[in-house]
Order: sequence, then structure tokens, then C-alpha cells
Amino acid sequence: MQAGQPNRHAQADPPRWVMLGASGRVGRMLMRAWRNDPPQDMQIVPQFRDRPGHPDSLDWAPLAGAGPLRRWVGEKGAIAGMFLFAGVTPRSHGALTDNAALAEAALAAAQAVGIPRVIVASSAAVYGTAKPADWCETDDPAPEGGYGQAKLATEETCRAWRARGLDVCCLRIGNVAGADAALLNVAGACAEQPIRLHRFADGQGPVRSYIGVASLAQVLESLACHDAPLPPVLNVAAPVPVAMESLLRAANAPFRFVPAPHDAVARVTLDCTRLGAFHAFAADAGTPKAMVEQWQRVRDPR
Repeated sequence: MQAGQPNRHAQADPPRWVMLGASGRVGRMLMRAWRNDPPQDMQIVPQFRDRPGHPDSLDWAPLAGAGPLRRWVGEKGAIAGMFLFAGVTPRSHGALTDNAALAEAALAAAQAVGIPRVIVASSAAVYGTAKPADWCETDDPAPEGGYGQAKLATEETCRAWRARGLDVCCLRIGNVAGADAALLNVAGACAEQPIRLHRFADGQGPVRSYIGVASLAQVLESLACHDAPLPPVLNVAAPVPVAMESLLRAANAPFRFVPAPHDAVARVTLDCTRLGAFHAFAADAGTPKAMVEQWQRVRDPR
């Protein structure tokens, strides 16, 4: 078994995991990563709201009730788990408060049809930014913006369902390479209009916790296949933080440094020690080169 891969045993009928949010930015990337390297210990069932009749997907809008999920399970059989990556982001221009409502609806539906485990995409944004060291799961969240506050409210919703017996784990995910602001701007960058990157008083640029999309897919597989209850929250990123200039260089993206404004944050990083008990990353998974290559294999066509 290669490092970074969950233990995979051939099965005649692998358990189904439904992927809520398969049409979102990260969801699309994950689905392509799974098509490139299909998991052998599980079957991924994508959920859509606008593709009725697709034979390999679940047509369901969770906020409209659990009926379609009940019918799907009645026709096709049990679902072993749910990935909840559906939600509202600042880029989608919806109401951020809908995130907690969506989690409530999805978790209620999961319990109603007997889905025992739900893995929920939260965000490192729940921590806030004012800390020079790595953020740990034991730190008190202090979100500074609406998105972080909405994700923390989602975690509180999940905590209530965990108390009712559902195995719910919220993943405080760092930047997913390719879904982050830096790499999203690569396509529009050129020598005349390079990406602008902050430079701080120490002469360095920003440092963040990142993960490649194929690595994230493998983490999800490891957590899904874990045979004991998961913790309530887990930080999720590659073990070593990334200098954003290194990521842009790996993507061959033109950029230039500009002086950082007074409110810019030099470092937002996660301590992922706890994650190491559930997943072993490949040796190069945290390198900018590997992250960019993973993104390029799944990026949206232009």
C-alpha cells in the first residue's frame, strides 16, 4: 500500500457514500479526482439539484425535505455515509446563514434513512487569524468574518446531531489548491497584469496551510473507512504550510510583490497532528509542485 492511500480491499459491493455539493467548486474537483483514481473501498454517489434522471447520481435538494433521499434508498439500498460539501461561500453571493440550515436538513435526513456517519466540510476560517502559531483543534474559535461565523454555526448544528447519536465530524479545511484565491487568478494573469502578492516587513510573503485535491480525496477515503467513531472536529491540510509565492511559481504564474497593508495577515496555518492518526500523506503531498499538478488534472475547462 502506498503512503497516502487508505487500506483498500476488493469488495463485490462497496458501500455507498453520497457527496452533497458535487456541483460546487471543491465538489467538482473532488469528483474528477475520484474519476481519475476511483476508490476501491467505497462508491461515490454525487448529489445534484438540477440533473434529474441521471442514473449514477442523487437528485435532491436537502432544504426541500428528505423525500427524494428516502425514495433513492428505498430503490437502490443503504447509504453508508455522507460527505457534506454543499453550502454557501462568499463567492456564491448567497445567504451565508443558509449553511447551518443546510446542515440541519442534511443531518436530519441522514438520521432518518439510517446513514450512520456524516463528514462535513467546515473551514479554517472558524479560528480567525490573530495567532502567530499553528491553530489547533483545542483552540477556541474566534471567526472574524461572516463566512467563518457561518461555518462555526454549522459546527454547532453538527454538535447537536452528534449528541443524538450521529457520527458527525467537521473538517476545518485549509486552502484547497485550485479553489483558493491565488490559483483561481492564474488564468487571468499575464506579464502586464501579474497577480499581486503581499510582502510583509520581514521581506516574506504570506504563508498558508494548503492541501491538494487528490490528497483531500484520499483523506476523505481514510476517514470514511475508519472503523471507530471520528472526533467532532479535525484540521485538514498537508503537514507542512506553504509559502504562496512557491505555489505561484510552481504554477508558472506571473506575480509581483506589493507592500502588505496594515491589516494583512502574514501567516494562517493549521496543526494537523491529530489528522495523522487517521491518514498518512504521500511523501510529496505537501509540495507546491504536487499540489499544482493535482489541481491541473481536475481544473475546470476554460
